[in-house]
Amino acid sequence: MAAVTDQRPEVLVPVIAQCCRLKAAIVSADEREAGARRVLNFGHTAGHALETTTGYRRFRHGEAVGWGMLVASEIAASRALLAPAELAAVRSLIMQLGPLPPVADVPVPQMIQVMRRDKKVAAGRLHFVLPSGIGTASVVGDVSARELRSALERVGFRAG
Repeated sequence: MAAVTDQRPEVLVPVIAQCCRLKAAIVSADEREAGARRVLNFGHTAGHALETTTGYRRFRHGEAVGWGMLVASEIAASRALLAPAELAAVRSLIMQLGPLPPVADVPVPQMIQVMRRDKKVAAGRLHFVLPSGIGTASVVGDVSARELRSALERVGFRAG
């Protein structure tokens, strides 16, 4: 991980190239985002809400998605889809990539309100990509406001 966080080109270039190849293969196989491609949205539901809530000024896209991955992982853990050790591993990996800007002043109610307007809302249900282990995930459409509020608060967003 140090080779990545140190931004060493001899490590980063092949990793980025492989990630681009993998994403291109997934996107070309699912151009309409109806199947496997949906899992690429891991962290984006809460991440996009965070960007919107803070006016796109405080968080880089990757930082916002990192927070979103933490939120989705908390929901998955609360549903026993993700084991405590796996949740800890997700947290650790995200934090090793660099400190995330704090969210303690970002209000939970505003985050939920923004998420309800997300493009991933279908038939009034907010869809989340939830990990079910390291390297596996599924899309769910039954995350309740209570679950979402609890997960946002557990990762550090402001209750209210």
